This record gives sequence, structure tokens and C-alpha cells, in this order.
Amino acid sequence: MLLRIRTAFPDWREEILDTIETADTVVTRYCSSGINTGPLDGAPPTGRKIVVDEISIYRIADALVQEQWCLVDDLTFARQLGRLG
Repeated sequence: MLLRIRTAFPDWREEILDTIETADTVVTRYCSSGINTGPLDGAPPTGRKIVVDEISIYRIADALVQEQWCLVDDLTFARQLGRLG
């Protein structure tokens, strides 16, 4: 997943907006952005900038991330790339 995004958006950045921590869980809410200058899923670059909200939940054990779940606003992502009408 990360290689796919970095290929399509070499300037990709993520700004953490909120963090919640418990003994074995960390939740981050962040805003990701970049300009589509590389191919994505077989489609040519659009040159469009996208800004999308994301949330990740991490399960921590033995001081390491054991699992990660991500939620991204795919509808906004697709709209900003011009993939939807």
C-alpha cells in the first residue's frame, strides 16, 4: 500500500491531527495530501492535488505495533482524482 501511494504521490505527507493512547492501543486521526504525478492503479497521473482524512488504529504488544487498521475517505479520494462525476 505504501509503495503504491509513494509511486503515485511522491510528495505524499501526513499531518497528525489527534492521537489517543491506551495501554495497548494507539489511534491517530490525520490528514494526508499530495499531488498525483505518478501512475495509480494502472491510470496515468492526473496532476491533481488531493487532501483526504484518515484514521489508523494500532494494537501494541511488546513495545511493537502488532496490527494496524486504516480508514480512509475513499470517496473523497476518488472525486479529487476525477474518477467520479
